[in-house]
Amino acid sequence: MTLPEVTRIYQNHTFDSMRWQKFVPRDDDIVISTSYKSGTTWMQNIVANLVFTALTCEIAIMQENFVTSAQNKFQNYDGKRRPSC
Repeated sequence: MTLPEVTRIYQNHTFDSMRWQKFVPRDDDIVISTSYKSGTTWMQNIVANLVFTALTCEIAIMQENFVTSAQNKFQNYDGKRRPSC
């Protein structure tokens, strides 16, 4: 994969378009590019949810099972013995 040809150079206190000259893309890279203060973290989370939907669901199920297991251990605690971990 080759990078597009550079037609303009932007350099100021916030932007530096020359940083891409050292970037070596991989086949599975996803580049998220937003302007500063315009919801970059929000956009990263949206893309992550789109890409890792199956993994996200699997983690959510594991977390739910863990919480349910912990709740069951403490609900059955009679105050005389320490719950097993």
